[in-house]
Amino acid sequence: MTPASTLEALISWLAGDAPPPSVSIRSILQVSDASSTLPQFGLFFGAGAIIDGVKYFHSEVRPKGIQGNLGPAFAFMRMLLSLFRHNEQSVASATLAGLQLQHQYLYSPWLLILATTLDKLLLKSTPYWGLERAPMHFTAIAHRAPRLLSSLPFLLRGKSNAAMQDSRAYVSQNLTHAVIDDLSEYLLDGELFATRSSLYLSADVSARFILFDDELHNA
Repeated sequence: MTPASTLEALISWLAGDAPPPSVSIRSILQVSDASSTLPQFGLFFGAGAIIDGVKYFHSEVRPKGIQGNLGPAFAFMRMLLSLFRHNEQSVASATLAGLQLQHQYLYSPWLLILATTLDKLLLKSTPYWGLERAPMHFTAIAHRAPRLLSSLPFLLRGKSNAAMQDSRAYVSQNLTHAVIDDLSEYLLDGELFATRSSLYLSADVSARFILFDDELHNA
């Protein structure tokens, strides 16, 4: 729904002229920075090439007045191109960080790090293929991941091919919490944050969302 039609539906409901919306309880991400007194909350966390895509959107797409989902879609495609290009370049283009996951610690230059409690992302992509029963989808792709270009179609559909299964360069797990060390910046729901400390990500908090009929139908 557009913002205007959503607002109209909300007003009609509050005025008693429409039935109540559906209610959905969804886990949300809590990002705690050791250097900050207050945690941040959101639905999508990212680092690496994702930040390149967001910066491209704000500098190149938004000033041109492209509206709706088309703008973020352009930025998403730019992020994919950036991901592959950086994979072929020097390690300096990657984001060096340590990932403390459920039973392993991985320190590597990462092209992409993402965590979300959403079921689908832009263009209905699902770039996570972990099998664990937990609310946070966590995916990371390391620098010079083997056969990245041919693996992208599988990755975006939440599938894993032989190259992804045989390499530690592809990581995807469903978690309740994770720790990330040595990041200098991260993205949370489109907003960039600088950091100098370890980040603790958890999905122990939930929020209530109201969904009108069209939103529920398109979810």
